[in-house]
Amino acid sequence: MSLKKRGATIAVIAALIMTNSSQLVQVFADTINNGNIESNIINYEDIESAEKKMGKIVNKLEKFINDENIKNLDDETIQRFFNEEISELEKITKTELQSVTNKANEKTATLKVKGYSNEEIAQESIIISKTINNIKIEVLDNGIFTVEHLEDDINNVSRTIRTNSARKDYKAWTGMHIFTVSAIGKFDYNSTGAKFVSGTNTSYIKKGTLSIWKVSNQRLDQGNRSTSSKGKTGYSQISANLHLGYSVAGADLTIQDLYVFHEVEVGKGGKVYRNMYSR
Repeated sequence: MSLKKRGATIAVIAALIMTNSSQLVQVFADTINNGNIESNIINYEDIESAEKKMGKIVNKLEKFINDENIKNLDDETIQRFFNEEISELEKITKTELQSVTNKANEKTATLKVKGYSNEEIAQESIIISKTINNIKIEVLDNGIFTVEHLEDDINNVSRTIRTNSARKDYKAWTGMHIFTVSAIGKFDYNSTGAKFVSGTNTSYIKKGTLSIWKVSNQRLDQGNRSTSSKGKTGYSQISANLHLGYSVAGADLTIQDLYVFHEVEVGKGGKVYRNMYSR
């Protein structure tokens, strides 16, 4: 791929995310043919504007969830919120999202050079975190937000076998469902510890409405460990690289890469630990 095309692919991420899926091919083609786009531009006024809009949207979403007593923020409900509650002036623009994405990529590169771990980088990327009606919403600095429905875990049972998961939906700022990641495993536990039940890792990555995400290097892992703080535990993991792009003339062009990692771990008394991040 030429440097010109590589630069243009990065710039088009905002247009793809902010555009209806039926328009994706034309938007991509128009952007590739536009030689005036600068892929590495970071406009700090755009970033400030985008972050203010994100904050206002999350506040409105909190009110929407509370007013309608929503317990399950499914795709239809969140799309209705963005369609009916967010005006055109409140929406994040393509240029704002482009600067947000470029700034996040620059920040990630800097933290890598400083020796930050993947998990530390992911924690640094969270700019807003709210829990409303058992629904956890996290806004990431790369132009994506996540929705997690917190599970009611039954702990301190004398002995049982139960399936647990660590699941999040990843969303674009149109309310569009991009993908879901879930680490799933079955665990046998009692008052002294827990173990993974062999062969029960049914973890998955599922594409949402924006189906141009491609998955590579997907890995499932599971097993048992012993730590001083948690004692004997069982765990189930899924990790992968996700690529947002499209095929032009038979060539796959990558716009943005994300690494995702989800783990669910169970300890004594059925206590559940969840570790989920992307960068």
